[in-house]
Amino acid sequence: MRKLMSKTDADKKKRRSAYIIGGVFVFLMLLSTLGYAFTSSGQGGSGSTSTTKVDYNNYKFEYSNGYWTSNINGVNYIFQFNPKQTNTVSYEKGVINPINNYYSKPLYYSTGNDFALGDLATNLNPYVERIQEACFVEKDCPQDMIVKSCSDNFIIIKVNETNSIRQEQNCLIIEGKESDLSMLSDEALFNILGVK
Repeated sequence: MRKLMSKTDADKKKRRSAYIIGGVFVFLMLLSTLGYAFTSSGQGGSGSTSTTKVDYNNYKFEYSNGYWTSNINGVNYIFQFNPKQTNTVSYEKGVINPINNYYSKPLYYSTGNDFALGDLATNLNPYVERIQEACFVEKDCPQDMIVKSCSDNFIIIKVNETNSIRQEQNCLIIEGKESDLSMLSDEALFNILGVK
């Protein structure tokens, strides 16, 4: 026969059982998360143990965790594409200012595609004084946004039917199809860094 319990004792027992079951579930979730993290980190996150490497103009690019990395002139850089991949996108090309034009100067940008700006901003950030959104002088600008021209270092990224990368004074203008803008941004970066 079972012993009779008061209502408070029964509630305490129920609560204790709930805490134990909850603790077991939390422990299992943590354990499975850790197991997944260790398993995927040992395999490059994709289930394969091989890394992809590409050589281009005496620069080595290595694909890891969804990005291409390279040490260029003693500095590590990160890209979405490697230089061989950017060769596949056709565009109208002009001369692009090298990295030394960006040293210790503010870099302004105007973009309709933040993703395409990502690699440029990440890789140029150590060299520039600051990176700041601005409005190009020829546009209708909001009152609270600073207005800049091509006398300043300015990156303009916009969607267009024709792919092009060109330099007008200090303005780097990257135009192209929405699907090509990230690749065009990396292509511009390869030119700025002297890889191409």
